[in-house]
Amino acid sequence: MLYYSLNIGFFKIISESSVGAGVRRILAKAGMPAVKEAQKNYEILQQASNLLTAQIEEIPQKIEKLQNLIKEKEKEIQKLKQELLRSQLQSKINVEKIGEINLVWGIFENLSMEELRNMADVLRQRYKPAVVYLINRNNKKIQTVLGISKEIAEKEKQNANILIKELGKEIGGGGGGRIDLAQGGGSKPEKISQAIKLLREKLKSL
Repeated sequence: MLYYSLNIGFFKIISESSVGAGVRRILAKAGMPAVKEAQKNYEILQQASNLLTAQIEEIPQKIEKLQNLIKEKEKEIQKLKQELLRSQLQSKINVEKIGEINLVWGIFENLSMEELRNMADVLRQRYKPAVVYLINRNNKKIQTVLGISKEIAEKEKQNANILIKELGKEIGGGGGGRIDLAQGGGSKPEKISQAIKLLREKLKSL
């Protein structure tokens, strides 16, 4: 927006900032530079108007509608990702009965740690009493999540925080977390089968 002063003519405020308690710094252009700055801003608004197929005064409302649309699409994408994860659960999850405990494990590709944790929570409830060990391979790195049903953690005194560290050593890494849910990682994907074997042995010894 252009302003006018009897002393300096047209001027346009470019920015303002704090330089101390109760003190603000204002930068402005005056005269022809102010007019050119206003013209440049108007041209930018006009370009935005053309891209949004809206009048300049309608730009804020149009942007708000687009933001709401983006939020809706993000929700749809998240829903599709959850459906994809559920389908992966059916094809990549292994369930082994060891005594009274269900050992649930699976190897995935390029998932996030949040997705692994969510799956571990779902599987702990679905197969309880369960010990859930999920491995995600991302290039040469490994991410892992270990979830233990609370009744096992309490009754059998199995500690996910301690156990994930032992499994982590097998795959060239470590980990940590709570007594019933821990996460870790490693750098030796070729050792995954050894980590799963160690977990079987731990459960057989209960």
